[in-house]
Amino acid sequence: HVLVLGPGLSRDPRSLAVAARVIERACERDMPLVLDADALWLCCQRLELIAGRRNVILTPNAMEFRRLWLAAMPKSSSSSQHVLPPMSVSLEEQEQEERSSATSATATAAARASTDSSAAGRQIGLETGLARHTARLAARLGGLTILRKGAVDVISDGRSALCCELSGSPRRC
Repeated sequence: HVLVLGPGLSRDPRSLAVAARVIERACERDMPLVLDADALWLCCQRLELIAGRRNVILTPNAMEFRRLWLAAMPKSSSSSQHVLPPMSVSLEEQEQEERSSATSATATAAARASTDSSAAGRQIGLETGLARHTARLAARLGGLTILRKGAVDVISDGRSALCCELSGSPRRC
């Protein structure tokens, strides 16, 4: 069994309190969790709900990733400001980077898909921008898995990363 929580949850304090208890109970039972939307917002407020839970998968879009980053990553030692990953400084810049990356990735994926049915995902190095930041956040949260949604999806548990370059259904990223 897997528990999926988030879409349609709302940010009503009573709903969030119940959702927090559900997450706690699921973790006590070592039940795998997939958290999205308002469940991610809850996690930003209460990182202890998910920290160190290797059977938790977070599925943030760009804005949700930024919120998680701000909640989890330490502030710069030389100032009281958070050090944001370049991909999160500006959503417009991120979207432009992802669009240009996706254009070449889509062409590559289309060529690969015509000859290889396993083109849905490939391992990428942690030195690339999206992978590096996704892996850093996953590691900071104790090795849970982050599936960062975007024009190119990045999946990391903090130790390695995969990307999915195939286009699919239209979605908000």
